[in-house]
Amino acid sequence: MFARVGQHIEGRAGIALPSFESYRQAHSKAGFSRLLDRLGLPQPPTRFVKSAEGVRDAVRFRAVVKTSVGTASRGI
Repeated sequence: MFARVGQHIEGRAGIALPSFESYRQAHSKAGFSRLLDRLGLPQPPTRFVKSAEGVRDAVRFRAVVKTSVGTASRGI
């Protein structure tokens, strides 16, 4: 929340936060996977799909299918 409204807080309080875009990238499973790719860091094999048909074509058993953003097992 503070990162999203940082421009309103500047000059009133000292808060050291990454940008809202950084939070968005790290919170999104797709964004985080792309970040790991750019940094050359290992991760499980990942495929991005945008439709039910894409899921059927991409899934090979054993697989976990997740929404791009979800927490506490929501979106799995």
